[in-house]
Amino acid sequence: MSEREDENIIRSIQYLKKMGYRITPQRIAVMKALSKSKNHPSAEEIYKEVIEKFPKISIATIYNVLTVLKKENLIKTIRINDETNRYDYDLSVHAHFLCKECSRVYDVDIEEKIISDIIKGNILLKNSIIDGTEVIIKGICPKCKNKKDNNS
Repeated sequence: MSEREDENIIRSIQYLKKMGYRITPQRIAVMKALSKSKNHPSAEEIYKEVIEKFPKISIATIYNVLTVLKKENLIKTIRINDETNRYDYDLSVHAHFLCKECSRVYDVDIEEKIISDIIKGNILLKNSIIDGTEVIIKGICPKCKNKKDNNS
């Protein structure tokens, strides 16, 4: 686990303790699974990872932990399609790329200024209260593109 991932978990644990939540091994395991994933896992994917260490954990526990983390603004929910929520520990301003072939979700760096320029340049948005933005770019990732090119 990288230093940044460790910092995320430590900061989250400290905050949750301060807010009165119990810090259980299962809660920490969910945070670790979430923090180390770069693919923005679903609850089911987190469950598959955590159950290896905690065989008696339920999917309901996973959802409960995710609900607490979301409620306390420690993670973001990414709604890529109507089927599955994915979760992101990275709260910085960034976009997401969804590969239509393999369904992986990747972070894409984007300058905060680009988003604020879009909001400032739109009359409807100027008179609105913006409480969040989400940029999702859809296409085919380089790995899948190479597979397609090699099969042609």
